[in-house]
Amino acid sequence: MTAPRITFPTRGITDRAFQYRAAVKTDLKATFARERKRLAAEQAAKDAAQQQTLDLAADNVRPLTVRGAK
Repeated sequence: MTAPRITFPTRGITDRAFQYRAAVKTDLKATFARERKRLAAEQAAKDAAQQQTLDLAADNVRPLTVRGAK
């Protein structure tokens, strides 16, 4: 059994890039929507890159034969 992984904040409270936000001013719905959009864009970029690596030359593709078509 493995021990739970300990995670730490990405920025310290003394870091100048840290900006405190009160919980009242935090919109979780918008935050999750923004992250979903960002993750979808990353996945789309990965999919596009992978699609470009596929070799779909005409000599590799064969038509399907239909048996018993009416």
